[in-house]
Amino acid sequence: MIKFLSSYIHRFRNRFEVNDSSQAIIDHCPHRPTLLFVCSIIFYSIYLLILQPSWVLSGEMWAEMATNYYIIANSPSLLQNFFATDAGYIPLPPRIIALSASALNLPAQFIPYFYTWSAIFATALMVGSFCLRAFRRLIENDFLRFLMVIAILMVADFETRTFINFTYFSVFFIGVLTALAFVEKTHEIPWWSWLIPVLILTKPATLAILPAMVFTALVSNRRFRNITIVSTVVGAIQIVQLIISQKSGDMPLLQLADSTFTSKILTTFSYFFGFIGHYTLGPTFNLLKLSPLTLISIGFGIFCLFISFIIYGKRPSVFLIVIGLSLIFFQLLINSFGMSLLWNEDLAQLQNVKISRMTLGIWFGIVLIVSGVGTQFCSDFQFHNIRINYVPIVIFVLWFVASGWVIQAIKISKRPPFPTTANSQWQLMSPLINSGNSPLCVPVDPIGWIYQRNCRQLNPELAWGTLLTYLDLSNENSSSKITISIPHKFSDNNLLAFSIPTKPYQKKSSLPITVKALLIMKDGNNHLLFGEKKLKYSGGAIMIKMNEPIPIKEIQAITLEFDQHVSIGMTNFNGIEEPAIVWMGN
Repeated sequence: MIKFLSSYIHRFRNRFEVNDSSQAIIDHCPHRPTLLFVCSIIFYSIYLLILQPSWVLSGEMWAEMATNYYIIANSPSLLQNFFATDAGYIPLPPRIIALSASALNLPAQFIPYFYTWSAIFATALMVGSFCLRAFRRLIENDFLRFLMVIAILMVADFETRTFINFTYFSVFFIGVLTALAFVEKTHEIPWWSWLIPVLILTKPATLAILPAMVFTALVSNRRFRNITIVSTVVGAIQIVQLIISQKSGDMPLLQLADSTFTSKILTTFSYFFGFIGHYTLGPTFNLLKLSPLTLISIGFGIFCLFISFIIYGKRPSVFLIVIGLSLIFFQLLINSFGMSLLWNEDLAQLQNVKISRMTLGIWFGIVLIVSGVGTQFCSDFQFHNIRINYVPIVIFVLWFVASGWVIQAIKISKRPPFPTTANSQWQLMSPLINSGNSPLCVPVDPIGWIYQRNCRQLNPELAWGTLLTYLDLSNENSSSKITISIPHKFSDNNLLAFSIPTKPYQKKSSLPITVKALLIMKDGNNHLLFGEKKLKYSGGAIMIKMNEPIPIKEIQAITLEFDQHVSIGMTNFNGIEEPAIVWMGN
């Protein structure tokens, strides 16, 4: 069976117009690929500096950056340093980066910068490597490969770009190396392809590329075949870990519904055609609010078109279409079986399709497919003795712009407003983090996440996703004032700190706001504390830290007085409107 399949794949590959091993890689402008590779890294850095300046330059922490990676990197156990799980899976690449920061003995205030910019450069290096000269055997046109890289780097949401999620981009890196290994008859793929097994041991989504790797390994040269063997073993280890985590309840994202095997397979195919239809048409056509059935029908038609290119295409880049379709299918297979509570026969994910961590692999697949289709058309022209095949470039650019992906990319790449961000107090509290002070509460982004030492959030129901309304604290003066009480249910705890969701009244780019907190004690020995932060009009959290733990049962009320006209965030719990203050204590 394997021998027959291998023979068929060999015949499939041999029909391509591939350079033979006796021919050198097309070498006009030999330095251009390296130049475009460097440009892609520069582009991604500038792109994020423009769209997320207040994040990439803030030195603040996002979620597990503080609560998992920073803590584990400083653990004395080397096994923990490398292989501790995060949300039930083993994330080796970010563990290595975090351990490097610990080995350099970086102070706490520099850690967020190290993590964030390591993720930015690692993403650009992985994706940008497609510009390099080796990939000319796959797509000769350097500029088309560069545009593909730009499209991949542009279209991703804020959360996916963070340190804890950047390895989702490794799926594209592994995908194009797999395609290269397929078309190379005698040349070995680059030595740095050995990064693949390391990248497989990260997000479960990377497992979606393994079937294409195994398929390719049947006809590939020795290096890629060995890489595939190691990657398969590593992938099996990850799968075993996922099963263990699911059974122990340590994987919150693995949400299973009571669906049959047949139902999940049908769901996978429905989403497969639906997402092909939607992502190929793009956000522009999403304005039409097409029904899932319509998207599936359109997607099936587009799928048949893609298959015709696979059957009749003669250029090696046609295998990008195969890789893309395989990646889309197995990504959705993982979603339908691993997260069937969300991905099931109701097709709810087609009602409001967007780019997220769960669908980024689908986007990678579509980019590979569209470029693979475009390169089957050839029309060369000369420009200063440089031969350029412009038709694939025109097709790709027209699709990327007309489909609305350019505009969508800019929208989803921006830093989200408070309370998703602007909650972190890492830089403010870094001296205490460095000193080993305990107890210690350090809120990070998004709201509801806390780096803690002998401390916890007393009201965990106030978390990311909680809807906030704002109460205007206007009075005759320019200041704002309110008196609040701490919920009685916390009376058995000590108060260590609290953060106040605050929104400036003035629409300035950045406004320093000071709050004076008067803790009115039942015994008359009141405490006066201060907090300050520069806030944008979208708002943020101002933190008040106690000098020492204070029993909550001894506090009668707290008066907050702001030196500027502000509104404070309110939330509704059990029909009661109250300030959305994050109370921290022990």
